Amino acid sequence: MKPYLSKILPTLLSTICAAAAYANEPAITIRFAAAVGAQPFSCATQFMIDGQSVRAADFRFYIHAVELLKADGTAVPLRLKQDGRWQNDEVALLDFENKEGGCNNGTPDTRTIVEASAPPGEHGETGLRFTLGVPFAQNHQDATVATSPLNLSSLFWNWQGGYKFARIDLLTSDTAGTRVGFPIHLGSTGCEQRSNQHPDQRTQQCRNGNRVTVSFSKFDAARQVVVADLAALLAGTNLRTNSAPHPGCMSHPDDDDCVSIMKNLGIPFRGVPGSQRFFRLDSRP
Repeated sequence: MKPYLSKILPTLLSTICAAAAYANEPAITIRFAAAVGAQPFSCATQFMIDGQSVRAADFRFYIHAVELLKADGTAVPLRLKQDGRWQNDEVALLDFENKEGGCNNGTPDTRTIVEASAPPGEHGETGLRFTLGVPFAQNHQDATVATSPLNLSSLFWNWQGGYKFARIDLLTSDTAGTRVGFPIHLGSTGCEQRSNQHPDQRTQQCRNGNRVTVSFSKFDAARQVVVADLAALLAGTNLRTNSAPHPGCMSHPDDDDCVSIMKNLGIPFRGVPGSQRFFRLDSRP
């Protein structure tokens, strides 16, 4: 077999098998959008949040464990479409930055949908559930050889910490009028290292998984969109001051800048439970 065929054949066969698996399953497209309160998100727009002038530099996040919920609470797991770029068999990347305006960290292309399929015969679903983040089994791998969408170095911390589940980089001004950055990088912290074993086995556990499950009891994919609202996420956060030891919120328990952000994500922080406000449902335009 020629060398180039040996490299592309496994991917080709995987794609063909995946296509066959989807053939008899109802297709479902879940639409996402980014907003700042009632305003659509844009990299070129300067927004006012709690009296603070804010411009975005990045806005991306991963989700997994996407499910429909039946009226009795039973979950119907969805099979993500493996497209070789935005989704693998378990994880999907949502990307709202377009490398314009202040968003110079990402790529020109955006991604605002999750494409999936449900098992045949599963109807009557009424709700939606997904988890913000990357599952543990895929979180601690080598991003340089990982398949899309987990091959982005800009969304990876290190072997031990894993991926940035969400990267939301903001630009604002401090009380003296100096332009400052306020990054929000959500990921697992307090991860323990086994030893210098195989990279996939280095991380044993993380004290703070920092994944959050989002549920909507009523959801209509044809009429509704899942909105990630920056204004709701940042409510109660002073963006003009970066508390030590980290700039912005880096998900660490010692980071004062994370207190309101974690609460609004619905993640327990410093022993205080959160209440998920970041995501909401809106009617499709």
